[in-house]
Amino acid sequence: MTLLKKYCLVLTALFLSSCTNQKVIEQLNEHSLNQSNSISELTQSITASQEEHLSWKQAIAQYTHHNIEYLQSVDAVSEAAKAQRRTWWSLAPEIFTFANVSKSIIDIADLSIDDLTFSVVANLTIPNPFQFYAQLYADYLGQLSSEWNHELVRRNFRIRLYRFYLQQKQLDQNKVKLADAKKQLESNSDSNIDELLSQYQQLRVNYIANKEQLRVQLNNFFNTPGKRWKLVGTPPNISYAKRLDKLSLENGYGQLGLRLQTVAIESNILTLWNVKLSKWPQLNIGLSNPPLLNSNGTGAEYFDSEQTRLFTGTSYGIQLDDPLSKERLKNAETRAQYTRERLRLTTERDASRLHLLKMRYKYLLQQESTLKQQLKSYKSQTLTSQSPSSIASTYQKQVVIKESLRNNKLQQLQFDLELWLWDETYWSKN
Repeated sequence: MTLLKKYCLVLTALFLSSCTNQKVIEQLNEHSLNQSNSISELTQSITASQEEHLSWKQAIAQYTHHNIEYLQSVDAVSEAAKAQRRTWWSLAPEIFTFANVSKSIIDIADLSIDDLTFSVVANLTIPNPFQFYAQLYADYLGQLSSEWNHELVRRNFRIRLYRFYLQQKQLDQNKVKLADAKKQLESNSDSNIDELLSQYQQLRVNYIANKEQLRVQLNNFFNTPGKRWKLVGTPPNISYAKRLDKLSLENGYGQLGLRLQTVAIESNILTLWNVKLSKWPQLNIGLSNPPLLNSNGTGAEYFDSEQTRLFTGTSYGIQLDDPLSKERLKNAETRAQYTRERLRLTTERDASRLHLLKMRYKYLLQQESTLKQQLKSYKSQTLTSQSPSSIASTYQKQVVIKESLRNNKLQQLQFDLELWLWDETYWSKN
């Protein structure tokens, strides 16, 4: 009989195991089918979806309400703001209720209210004042850190959107070039038709690839898979050409970065302080209080404040692993020192980067001024020249200079976006 029971148990285990394995395979197949359908729908949307327009303000509203990374940053600020409140609420008394029935099984039929005992107890928490203060301190430091980090996220998202506008502008220009190349191809019957056709096909492939790449990037940015967005309108005008020399820490530039560095320093100091605090004698505070209500079959007893007892004491444990405690303190001090050294290196790198960026920006401004003077000169030569070949040559030089000016402006704008991130004057108003 014992052997038969064991045999049945083995068969049951094997059956349950096979059922479990089959269930896992069925679930994976279902997920695979759903994903395949989703991929098919998104693939069709590449050509089937209708183009929708987004202005600058609409685009900002879109990513602030739907981008997962941005929403996580907002949630982090909200959670950090509740930390101190949760710490204070940890002092709230915990109320417990207990109900007991005492009766032998033989006499269970004679159960009455006299056999019921009911009590309500409130546990009051009195924290270690030093540890409680440290927790409140850490909570507020975390709140400031999350707020300032979210501000950095907000600025980065705005700059990313600006770069998407630049890509959209370039894409629109390439569309015009593609249309011009098509017209030239259709109206040309010379021997270089093969070369023109090859150039047109190359332009067309590049245009389609860049357009699809921007579509996917915008959908990732707005969290809208399958959509086809087009950014319309113009972003705000950002230029530091006339304000380069005013961008300095003394004038408030880069204050957000400085705040983030101070948070990193203070966080390490707090960690070091907590490690040192753990080596001090521990202050213990306790409160002994009677139940709020204690009821049994003979009557009820209520809370009596005179029975409440407060007791305090200190303790210091001599641990056999004390060398490990000293090692933790040493490690905390080392980490704090490393943090300060890394921040000094970061500060030097950022200061050098700002200095070089300003230098390159000024060079671009000088180059822009020179190019404009050359363009003005060539335009004057075109008006006064009588030779067709000379006019054609001068016109070609103007085309080259205009292209150089366009590239110069694009480089200036890239520098503007880098400087924009830390411009407290702008972000405090927007």
